[in-house]
Amino acid sequence: MALGATQGSVLKMVLLEVLMMTGTSVVLAVPLSIGLGSFVRKQLYGISYTDPATLVFVVLAIGLVALVAASLPARRAVKVQPITALRYE
Repeated sequence: MALGATQGSVLKMVLLEVLMMTGTSVVLAVPLSIGLGSFVRKQLYGISYTDPATLVFVVLAIGLVALVAASLPARRAVKVQPITALRYE
C-alpha cells in the first residue's frame, strides 16, 4: 500500500495466493486419495472411496476453510498504515 496499491488489491493478492495454494493441494490430493482409497476401503461405512458427492463436499469444505483462514490475516494486513509498515522494515 505504501507503493500505491489499494486495499482491495492487497486483499485480492493475499486471497488469490491462498486459493492458488489450496487449488494446487486439491489437484494433488484428490487423485492421491482415490489411488490410496483401496487401503481404507474396509473403514468406510456406507460410502465408496470414489463417491463423487463426498469428494466434492470435501473439496468445498477445504476451500471454505482456507478462504476463512486467509481472510482474517488479509484484513489485518489491509488495516496497517503504510508508514508503520515501512518504519517496521
